[in-house]
Amino acid sequence: MRGLAHWYAVTRSMPYASGTLEEMRAAPNFHTALRQIAQQTLRQYETDPVMSRTLNDSARMNMGFFALYLDAGGGLTLARIQALMADLGFSSRGRAAAFLIRLRMLGFVEIAAEQPDRRSRVYQTTERLRKIVATQLLGSFNALSLIEPEAAAFHAIMEQPAMFRRLMRDMGGGFIKSVQAHPLPPLSTFTNHNLGMLLVYTLLVSAPDGSFPPKGPIPIAIAALARRYSLSRSHVQRVFRAGERGGFLSHDAQAGTVTLLPPLFEAIEQFYSFYLIGLAACAYAALNDTVEIDPVITPVVR
Repeated sequence: MRGLAHWYAVTRSMPYASGTLEEMRAAPNFHTALRQIAQQTLRQYETDPVMSRTLNDSARMNMGFFALYLDAGGGLTLARIQALMADLGFSSRGRAAAFLIRLRMLGFVEIAAEQPDRRSRVYQTTERLRKIVATQLLGSFNALSLIEPEAAAFHAIMEQPAMFRRLMRDMGGGFIKSVQAHPLPPLSTFTNHNLGMLLVYTLLVSAPDGSFPPKGPIPIAIAALARRYSLSRSHVQRVFRAGERGGFLSHDAQAGTVTLLPPLFEAIEQFYSFYLIGLAACAYAALNDTVEIDPVITPVVR
């Protein structure tokens, strides 16, 4: 336990100083926090599968997150989304426009009541999008409090509209800088597949002996996984084959087991080290609201 102020301080330099990620990974309860985040993500899918499907597709997740960031920091317009996505190299300008249409169709983005400039239509994120992202973040802050108990105090204020907007602005700024400053964790093998990371989270919390991360073969029924997430069996098998090609897992179809391998644990722990350090910095800044923050949150998962 180092304290939120410590993690705030380490985010002042970029890229992080050598050993920073290892320090978080060595923290007591780090693996317990990761397990809790995985379980929270799975519970949230059960509560709102349509929205969870949207946010667990990496491209859509990035767009939804940046929509909240732009909405909190100067206005959400198609031109600003296109420019941001083009600068970060996430997608073409046309794809950004198509995704904005998709968000509107799903009811996650709507036209703002006030339109100060007829040349540029202003949108706003909906309560539904804000609610599910807030729920995800509350779960993450609860997990962080297992490592840094001070973070529990942030739980009581995060749902305040002004505080949520600040968090989106602060996280977004750090998120962008992370893309430019840090190598991406090699998780695209899973994030490029529909619900690929949900399948990974399911495996992570399914060890027969309760270990985390799992230390041996995990009994898995392809058909049951497919039914649980409304996927085809062939899609689940494709995700597993991709994981095998990437060296992240071993799937024994005859035995009905999957074994997760060290490269997957390394990628997940790297990603969540960045993430939890950034959350700690945001929590410190919010609880000391005169502090300005532009933290490095986490490399974007592509």
